[in-house]
Amino acid sequence: MAFRARFSQPIIHDLSAVIRMADKQRSSALHWWNRQPVAVRVAIISLIGTVVTAAGVVLAAQLQSVAHEEAQTEGVACAVTGPTDRDTLVALIDAEAYAVLTEDLNRIASIFTADATVYNGASGEEWSALAYYEQKFSNEIHCSVEHLAYTVRVQGDHARVTSASRGEWGWEEEGKCTLTYDNLPGSDEWYLGKDQNGCWRIERFVFNAQSQP
Repeated sequence: MAFRARFSQPIIHDLSAVIRMADKQRSSALHWWNRQPVAVRVAIISLIGTVVTAAGVVLAAQLQSVAHEEAQTEGVACAVTGPTDRDTLVALIDAEAYAVLTEDLNRIASIFTADATVYNGASGEEWSALAYYEQKFSNEIHCSVEHLAYTVRVQGDHARVTSASRGEWGWEEEGKCTLTYDNLPGSDEWYLGKDQNGCWRIERFVFNAQSQP
């Protein structure tokens, strides 16, 4: 108990001094405040309210901005991801095959860039990706689609992939698959890049590539 008393007494004394000082300052402040005209006191209260309100608005805007940025970051989800760049690139091209099989134009939009193009190496025709697939889905039906025999070359945020392809298809008006194709390795070329969110997407697709001049 003696050990405890040696340290508690100075602390109590210092605390009492702090309280007395605070009371003295508060009394002085109240005395000054009471001496001010009513108009001055109203103006001061109004100013304080304005400053506090402005600070609150600024803080709220800042918090809202941060929350929006965090939501944007957390909300970013790549259409296709894999453990490695190669896996992701191959999965993207496989996703194109499935989108053709299911005639899923939304899926096409998610794996291609907005300005992506499709090029026919045999005829020299070129389309925007969305226009090409929209036309394809309107005119054709596909019973099987497969890409295979991939070669993948990655350079930073850009990549080139070649592949073979095979499948069964037919004309929409006939309503059945009566035709087949079996394209050799290298017949299809895919050019891909990472977007602003770091997601791989297809920028250009070339089919009948072996027929290019």
